[in-house]
Amino acid sequence: MRVEIHPADFRHKSFDDEDDSSSHHSEPVNSRKPKTEWHKVYVGALLIFLANLEKNVLALADWLYMKQLDPEVNPDYFGAVLGVARIGHAVATIGFSYWRSETKTTKNGLLLGRVCDLVALILYCGVEFFGSWKRYVLMTVYFLVYSMGLGSIINLRTYIVDCSIPEDRSSAFALRTLANVAAMLLAPVMQLFFASIEYPGITLGHESLRLHLFSGPLLVTLATNVFATVLIIFCYSEPASLGPTKVKESKPEMRMTSSETALRSVPSYSMTSRLWGFITKPNFSWHLISVICLAKVAVYASNSTILVVHAPYCQVGFGWSSAETVVELTNAKIYVGIVSVAITIFFFKMGKRIGDNWVLLVCAVLGLAYYVVTYPIPGLLSHSTTPLYNETTRGGCNETEYAWCGAPVGNPTVWVYSSVIMLVIVVQIALVASDAVFSNLLEKIDQSMMQGLLVVLSDAVQTFASMYSADLFTRFGLGPLWILNLVLAAGVLVISLLYFRRFR
Repeated sequence: MRVEIHPADFRHKSFDDEDDSSSHHSEPVNSRKPKTEWHKVYVGALLIFLANLEKNVLALADWLYMKQLDPEVNPDYFGAVLGVARIGHAVATIGFSYWRSETKTTKNGLLLGRVCDLVALILYCGVEFFGSWKRYVLMTVYFLVYSMGLGSIINLRTYIVDCSIPEDRSSAFALRTLANVAAMLLAPVMQLFFASIEYPGITLGHESLRLHLFSGPLLVTLATNVFATVLIIFCYSEPASLGPTKVKESKPEMRMTSSETALRSVPSYSMTSRLWGFITKPNFSWHLISVICLAKVAVYASNSTILVVHAPYCQVGFGWSSAETVVELTNAKIYVGIVSVAITIFFFKMGKRIGDNWVLLVCAVLGLAYYVVTYPIPGLLSHSTTPLYNETTRGGCNETEYAWCGAPVGNPTVWVYSSVIMLVIVVQIALVASDAVFSNLLEKIDQSMMQGLLVVLSDAVQTFASMYSADLFTRFGLGPLWILNLVLAAGVLVISLLYFRRFR
């Protein structure tokens, strides 16, 4: 009996109908217990590592380089840049998720993302060609990297889900996080390698093309971007769960009845009815999905706040120059990154034994402790006040920009290392745990669109958080912003306690 492969019948493994189960005797290969495709998970994790390496190298000295090129830049503009980048990321994520949902492939999207990153890296390295437009060129660079570059990579979240079975999901997500953390670790190492070449650095054939501590690491990522492109072309393949479904020619009615075919031919039915059924009769709990998303919103908002104020506070609060700030943050990220890699490997090995609910609870406690320890309480946790602005180093508090000059500040070492621990370890592990909970709650459906919607939600939150964080920091300093984040951290802790058993 001849067997046909129908391209239109590509389906996710969770949507196998009853007729498929009746054919298990004739096709024993379908009755095999599914296994995690670890080789594909490894390739996906490597691509995540390479993409995040570009992002982390760019983010390590973004504010510092922008301030060096244009001294008039303030945290408000920096927050706006991050906000625009996040909006682009949200839009691109929707586009790439829809592309994957329709075509059942992510390869072309990944290649498009690598090309856009290549353009962005070239613009960054040649930013001094653009004169007074430098700040806008850097905004374009951010937009390309965050929107098209990271937007295309986001489908690898679903890719790893499709390549892994529920029992291995936490370990697979831990491997994804290991890729993120390894990128965070390697980025400051690369930065430290070029730290001795202070700006304006070495001229490379043209006075506007220079090698220095800001541009050097980006030149290296040009090579890693090419490697990622080659990896996608020759080593990347789709998960077996998205392979073609075999249907026997002698029983065409098993695929679809004539009435179903007629209904399917009406566009309004295929879109509206499926959407309505998805909302009103889902195969998951909207309540639990909403709660875990609420926890993720708080984590993403806190993360965005730290990213926005971390480097500016080092300069404004402690009076450090750009070079000093780069070196201090780089050293901290290297030391903390090594510990983070060890912790992530531990979770990769022990992912099946440690519940995601426990991990989320511990991270919530640590997050709350961070905001308490770093809050500049006068006479208790503060050791000095903001120094006066230095025109030469551009460090210190400029009274024309900030109304809170002279405010108490905490210990610089405690601030730098606790903030890096929060960014590199606590936030990343909290996101792994919440992602695993989210994915397991959606186990019965194709997760591509829901994962895409989750990313859009996170982008919207981070866009808003970046903007209000920059504005509050400029107007009032660290105090009110930290009180807000204390409330968010407490909210995550309450959710972790109330839903502890249901998140197992």
